Amino acid sequence: MQLSNSQKAIQRRVYHHVIKRMHTFFTIVQPGFEQIAFNELLHMGIKPLAITKGGIVFRGNLYDSYKANMFSRVATRIIMRLTEFRALHFNEIYRTLRNFPWELYISSGTSIAIEVSVHKSKLHHTDRIGKEVLNAIEKRMNDFALHINTDQYRVQTIYIRFDHDQCGVSMDTTGDPLYKRGYKQHVGRAPLRETIAAALLYECDITSYDVIIDPMCGSGTFPLEAWCMTNNFFPGINRAFAFMHWPSFRKEACNSLASSLSRGNYGATILAGDRDPSMVTIAKNNCTILGAAITTYSGDFLTEKLTIEGKHILCTMNPPYGKRIADDDTAGIYSRLSYIFENWYPAWSFCIIIPLSLRHVFTVPVTKEIRFNNGGLPVIALIGRER
Repeated sequence: MQLSNSQKAIQRRVYHHVIKRMHTFFTIVQPGFEQIAFNELLHMGIKPLAITKGGIVFRGNLYDSYKANMFSRVATRIIMRLTEFRALHFNEIYRTLRNFPWELYISSGTSIAIEVSVHKSKLHHTDRIGKEVLNAIEKRMNDFALHINTDQYRVQTIYIRFDHDQCGVSMDTTGDPLYKRGYKQHVGRAPLRETIAAALLYECDITSYDVIIDPMCGSGTFPLEAWCMTNNFFPGINRAFAFMHWPSFRKEACNSLASSLSRGNYGATILAGDRDPSMVTIAKNNCTILGAAITTYSGDFLTEKLTIEGKHILCTMNPPYGKRIADDDTAGIYSRLSYIFENWYPAWSFCIIIPLSLRHVFTVPVTKEIRFNNGGLPVIALIGRER
């Protein structure tokens, strides 16, 4: 299809003002795992600027944002900062954003969603702010014979954040949250987010183990993430992202990133078990969807002693907690686990998530503790090395 002169002019501006430019990005992370995400970005060759609560700021080009989305195991979302200005009146929002070059960032026909948050600002009516922003974008796009949609499935989210009258405008690069890997079609009760599992596996230095076992695997989050990490498999290379709808998107850059990966295998044996046969079936189905070579089994870790051959064994576990799953003796589970690791498996390393309120029940010495919220509940991950 032949482009009009106007379209060619926009493409030239996109190239010079978006593709060739450096941008500021914000990596949204589960609070408590910021340092892990910082280190992960460094490993990708991206230089972070700062750590804040719940995220990492970094500067880079669009290629870096592709890389962060496709390769991060820990991040929830990557957003790109567009502009910032002070506004005390609604017409200032409209006027400023009416003059912003949206045609360089949004493709015609894109469905738009506006998300507004306000903190200690004169303008606090979020719906009105959202309408002013949407009107400004729509009018600007119309100037170039382009249009947006608001009545379809959201493709592009624009974030508006007011803080002490400063309005920050950002654009989502990700789409569906990064913890939605695409391979877990079946979930069990109280599932653990994949990003949290991956962060904890990083902390455990997963590549130093030849056996990784989760005897309370549920739908299999820990074993599935362990398989991805030990096989150098990145789920992000098989999914769609919001940036793929941008005028600046270059498919060849994504393809180049994907082809640059070399699949490896650390040779670890991964086991996933549960006392509930239905959960084992769910975990097994998820392994099949991913194509992961994970051995599944049924068994009660609290009563049945395992015999596992391996020089260095890591046990990951997210046992049920009382508030999320009814259990007659939640505290008793962690007391029993203390006994099991002290007496049955003293040579194993472990990573166990327990409610913060029950921290005192687990008495085995640990080398690291990480506090975070899981499903709205304050929990703590206890990591112990081989003793």
